[in-house]
Amino acid sequence: MAQLYFNLVVGHHINTVKHPQVSVPPYRMSPMKKDLLRKEIEDLLEKAVIEECESAYWAPVVLIPKPDGKSRLYINYRKLNEITVPDSYPLPMMDNLLQSAKHTTFICQLSI
Repeated sequence: MAQLYFNLVVGHHINTVKHPQVSVPPYRMSPMKKDLLRKEIEDLLEKAVIEECESAYWAPVVLIPKPDGKSRLYINYRKLNEITVPDSYPLPMMDNLLQSAKHTTFICQLSI
């Protein structure tokens, strides 16, 4: 089966309260895990899932082993979440979302 790639260009802005930048130092990682992380980041860059950027905010990364032996990349955004201004509008009802998706051809669950 062919690999499906996507390139969805969406601008995103996170509103934060007046607060100094959040810079959480990286977690310690073995050389083997650093190599796995580098390869995972290169793969995500190649697939245009992520892009390089410069930011005043740092968040540590952790690699969690999956049952199939591969690793899943997690980014710990807890400190950034603490200073993020919450949205003032409610999330849509799940029934409404499912109703609007009933005429779609493909539905994808993406875990990156």
